[in-house]
Amino acid sequence: MTHPSTVADTLDAGHTPGPWRVAGENCPECWQIENSEGDFIAQCEDRRGFASLDAVGNACLIAAAPDLLAALKGLIPDDIDDHPMDFTDEWHFARIAVAKARGEVQP
Repeated sequence: MTHPSTVADTLDAGHTPGPWRVAGENCPECWQIENSEGDFIAQCEDRRGFASLDAVGNACLIAAAPDLLAALKGLIPDDIDDHPMDFTDEWHFARIAVAKARGEVQP
């Protein structure tokens, strides 16, 4: 299965291409996120330096980020700006989330 984002999407987003995965076996006190080639993306641990449930939840969310971004971008209609009142708040929240992922708005 190929990843849903295109090369243009990846270059536009400015992040390491997905898919990403959680790899806890590389670090017993943390959860690491890596790409499909095994390259390091990020690391999650709690404030005490342990691989807690919060840390694994954060790692799973981070690992899903490229897929979530591609899914949101695919769902947002091209004409949302032409008829903003025709779309629910959730559509506009999706647009904000995509802009946030691209670094276009502050968190």
